[in-house]
Amino acid sequence: MKKAIIIILIVFFSQTAHADDVRLIFIGDIMTHVQQLEAAERKGKSYDFAPQFKEIRDFLSGDLVIGNFETTLAGKGRKFSGYPAFNTPDELADELKDIGIDVLLLANNHIYDKRASGLKRTIEELESRGFLLTGAWNAPSGDEGNVPLLTEVKGSRIGIFNYTYGSNIPIDEKMSSETHLNVIDELSIKKDIKYLKDNKADFIIAAFHWGAEYQPKPSKRQRELAKVCFDEGVDIIVGTHPHILQPIEVLELNGKVKMAAYSLGNFVSFQRTHPRERSVILAVNISKDADSGMTINDISILPIYVNVIGKGKSRIVQVVPAPQNIESSVLGFLKAENQKDERGFYFIYKNDNKF
Repeated sequence: MKKAIIIILIVFFSQTAHADDVRLIFIGDIMTHVQQLEAAERKGKSYDFAPQFKEIRDFLSGDLVIGNFETTLAGKGRKFSGYPAFNTPDELADELKDIGIDVLLLANNHIYDKRASGLKRTIEELESRGFLLTGAWNAPSGDEGNVPLLTEVKGSRIGIFNYTYGSNIPIDEKMSSETHLNVIDELSIKKDIKYLKDNKADFIIAAFHWGAEYQPKPSKRQRELAKVCFDEGVDIIVGTHPHILQPIEVLELNGKVKMAAYSLGNFVSFQRTHPRERSVILAVNISKDADSGMTINDISILPIYVNVIGKGKSRIVQVVPAPQNIESSVLGFLKAENQKDERGFYFIYKNDNKF
């Protein structure tokens, strides 16, 4: 009888320990080159992006799903376009919401592609669909509203701040008088971290658009900024911009596990050459610990691939789980374990001493 009671108690406490766990999902650059626009175009000049994501949507199940929005929604009056100055139909935002994305990062080098008016409309359209945003604002530079995102998820307060190395369109005085873009600056970063701490953030995420394009290793500057963030109390760092994968590093500082994913690569794009056509979905499971606050329980990845079938306007573009040969290459590069979680993600880190 005592043995049965012990077993019941173990099951009970295991279940309650997981009750308020938070699953964070991160994806890389969301880009729409002209070939993707052609694939999404329908009669009557409407657009359907659903086929591009239908094979991957089930893997985006999480409590907070975060991606880098590297295009604009400047409106059809500005003509839809791909690289070098992106302008995407509003239907993309509808589909991103439908597949479960909650937070869009706006601090990137393409967000001003259609200047301040394009950024303003982008923010208005995304906010109207219920997205949480950070990194850029419809408010002048220096406005008190330019503060990091702080949102509550299952009783935990998650803070996110987002910065870019710069903008392809030079930011002039008029643009700064109407809008604001977070450009990397250590004093501003420290101020944001303090703001989140002062406002009782349980877990802090730094999201950077940084590094050198197509370089598989983080630069010295990336590592310097990562150290600044960790020293100030950031829990995890997630990067974009290089358009290819860079290492995911897990370390322990002052008794807490930290993570830096230096670049997640492209979630969706039409950059087809190796290794730009591959990426990962990153999952970080966290929970509250009575002694140390929020704790990282495990970190895992799902290798993904942008598959293209056909040519011209009849082509099909789809984000899919990576085929075996590419999956093996990604797992080797990121030093992932050959062990999956219950959702099919491969572990990079697992806290076996959680209980």
